[in-house]
Amino acid sequence: MNQRPKLLNKGRALSHLMNKILIALLSLFAFVSCNDNEEKPVPQPEQPKSQLALSYQGKVYSSGSTIDIAASERVFDYAPGEMEVKAGDDHPDFLSPSPVIVLNATEDKKAEATKLPLNYTATVTTTDFARFTWCGVATECAPMAKATETRQGTLTEARPKTSLLLECSFAPKQYTTVTATLQLQAAGEKVPATYTLRYIYAKK
Repeated sequence: MNQRPKLLNKGRALSHLMNKILIALLSLFAFVSCNDNEEKPVPQPEQPKSQLALSYQGKVYSSGSTIDIAASERVFDYAPGEMEVKAGDDHPDFLSPSPVIVLNATEDKKAEATKLPLNYTATVTTTDFARFTWCGVATECAPMAKATETRQGTLTEARPKTSLLLECSFAPKQYTTVTATLQLQAAGEKVPATYTLRYIYAKK
């Protein structure tokens, strides 16, 4: 009896089985590779720390913070019927101090000292710019004339911090909240430190 057809059938069956095993192994390898890729996200580069920060009432705030600045009413002795309402003014008659631009503190005080003198820009953006007078960073004190204004400043060893003096005025008894965005960017930095300033005139 001729055994050749049986051998051919066995060979085909074995070949078919090997193909199935090969396909299963390839599928398993692809599944494992996909899972490996999902479990190993691409590491993101660490953002450098901003050299500048904003301090308010003794607390230093990091970039991205929102700072609430309460307005204060001032009644004039010579005209008791008149009232002035401001927020962010360092005048002693107002109980609404200004935020202060400072160096972003580090544990290495020696390295921190080498940053000075440090040139920087301060940029204020607000849609309600007519309410604001800016007296800080630069030497001039002037009302804001447009929605975005930028000033150049320098921190030195003799003056390592400076008041922002971005003053917001309110009509008496017209309670509201006015928002401004402040960006502080030291020379050579690619990303500024950003703050939201909320000037709040609320009924007491």
